[in-house]
Amino acid sequence: DDIASDNARTLLNNLLTGANIGGFADRKPTDPLILDIVPQTVGTLTQHSLRIARKRANGELWDVEQYPVRDPVQTEFLVSVMLHDYEKTQTNLALLHDLLKDIYLRQDILLIGDMGTGKDWIEDILATLLQQPLATLSVNEHTRPRHFTQHEVIQKNLNVLVDSPNVQAMRPGNGFWVRYDEVNKAEPGTLAVVNNILAYRFITLPDGDELQADERFRVWMNMNPMRPPYMNYEMSGEFIDRPVKHVVDYVPEDEEAAMLHGSSPTVGLEICKRLAKAAKRLRDIYRGRVPGHALPHPPSRRTLEKIVDRL
Repeated sequence: DDIASDNARTLLNNLLTGANIGGFADRKPTDPLILDIVPQTVGTLTQHSLRIARKRANGELWDVEQYPVRDPVQTEFLVSVMLHDYEKTQTNLALLHDLLKDIYLRQDILLIGDMGTGKDWIEDILATLLQQPLATLSVNEHTRPRHFTQHEVIQKNLNVLVDSPNVQAMRPGNGFWVRYDEVNKAEPGTLAVVNNILAYRFITLPDGDELQADERFRVWMNMNPMRPPYMNYEMSGEFIDRPVKHVVDYVPEDEEAAMLHGSSPTVGLEICKRLAKAAKRLRDIYRGRVPGHALPHPPSRRTLEKIVDRL
């Protein structure tokens, strides 16, 4: 009761993230999650919503969340095209479920995870399912504030300011999502621009004008863990507390084997299990969990899929 209301969400988010890291994620409901597209007829119009829910043994749905999509034209096909049946593992659906709730609450989102855990993939899936344009700004140690605002180019012998993907996404009437990829590679001074966006939803352009973000504008940020072998800058507590945080990890070994078998059914499940087991071992080496061994890059799911495609 003594906690200020504007700090409650941050505190709760930190506690939940800590619980997830600490191994309490298995205390979530055990009923399986389902994901589908639901048509709804309103008068003579048919609208579509993305539905994700838990399904009891008797077929009853509960913990149901539905989200309208922008464009109903091809929506009924998107789940089967963008999210194949073999990708609908409980780990993937649980993450989608949590992220959709944050989208509904109009939160900016930070995904933390190792290389190849599927951070970009999950964002692309959600953007496609909800028909939401998604711009990407790749961040590195050479990124400067102008990369988030506008930069000069020469057109017809004149210096012209051109919008960054971030400004394009913010402009009124657009309201896109924008992804800051590997955000913790930027120097702290650069992220001051982003902090204003997260806190106050505006950005100051080079000419001094302030651009207020469209209400539909949302920020997605990806970062690798703050440990070797990643070369990252420490981010301030003020900055890191702005978005909702989710830890994205590799799917469990049994789910990964089933996904590999689903992507290439002609490859035996036992072979896929051996591949998934080997991948887990290599990832443990990459993370420094196997003394005396080192690995520069972990095998991603995409790498494993390419292997089974060639078997």
